[in-house]
Amino acid sequence: MNVLPTWTAGQDRSMPVHGNERNVLPTWPGKSQSPVVAATSEKQMNQKTAVGPLAALLFEFDNILCDATHWQRWLWQVLSRVGVQRDFENFSRIWQRGYLVDVQRGGRDFAEALRMFLVDWGLPAGQIDELEHASAARRREMIEHLRPLPGVASTLGRLADAGMTLAILANSEWTAQELIERVEHLGLGRQFRVVLSSRDLGSLKPEPASYASALDVLGLPPQAVGFVGCAAEHLQGAADIGLQAMAVNCPAAEAASHRLGHFEELTSVCLPATAASA
Repeated sequence: MNVLPTWTAGQDRSMPVHGNERNVLPTWPGKSQSPVVAATSEKQMNQKTAVGPLAALLFEFDNILCDATHWQRWLWQVLSRVGVQRDFENFSRIWQRGYLVDVQRGGRDFAEALRMFLVDWGLPAGQIDELEHASAARRREMIEHLRPLPGVASTLGRLADAGMTLAILANSEWTAQELIERVEHLGLGRQFRVVLSSRDLGSLKPEPASYASALDVLGLPPQAVGFVGCAAEHLQGAADIGLQAMAVNCPAAEAASHRLGHFEELTSVCLPATAASA
């Protein structure tokens, strides 16, 4: 399906500096009161020795279980054609932390946030209407073709078979019920016992309340739970409240007890040697 609008490139649409961009990093409630995690040496951070006994693992959804960047990259490419001047990383950061965050907290609809975003780029109403229709089609296509990242299905199966409770704690524009549908579409439904979304909880990682909600549902103390993520601030937030933070493809995650290059390495880190080699 080709849902790219047939626009011609227009004027330079570098986004003006305004409130959404000046403060794209939210002030996380309680962050200043979080305990400081002692720095660990590079050798210790990268070692593959098993962590302490864990009863459960909490997973990010986006970019841990599946690639969540397809729609954003499509939008960036379309806006680049009409003069938007941003690299993808900066573009994504502005969208996620200046606009999407309100959707993930349950305070705004996705369509409303997208329209505000496009208005702030200075696009005329006609182009915004066209892009909204194209975006809806692209998101439907993305959801239909969503697939697990390499190694995810087999690794989760081994962890679940070993008796580990697996859960999802997602910063998401989708409700938990909608996330469950996505997880089932990925073929991972039987592995996860708990699926939580920020849209229902009203709190986002790395806010302490987000992790606390998950611990309440699991009925476990933080030291018995590991958090698997790829965002440094989410890993830091998990470590701050006592979870064992495990980073996948996130070299900058200083708070992580383990930095893993591949998802499959979770089995050697989280399971006894006999179970991991089975």
